[in-house]
Amino acid sequence: MAVKTKPIRLFTADEAPLNLLAQVEGRSKAEILHAALVEYVHNHRRELSGVFGEAQRALAAGDLDGLTRLLSSDAERRADLLADEIAKLR
Repeated sequence: MAVKTKPIRLFTADEAPLNLLAQVEGRSKAEILHAALVEYVHNHRRELSGVFGEAQRALAAGDLDGLTRLLSSDAERRADLLADEIAKLR
């Protein structure tokens, strides 16, 4: 897989576990984060597909106002819901 270096911000509390996982697995931190992202998308595909499906329908219909509403208020609400789900996992 091609790698593009770009810094990301990590919570301080996540740095040590990420380093430990990378060492134990014999993988890079980027590989660990990528695997976590793949697993997250897989586990939340229903919620995510709903958001993407609504956006696709608005685009197909040329409904820019609807797309704008979706990407602003509704997306924020959905992001909050997903953040709540993530918080439950901690």
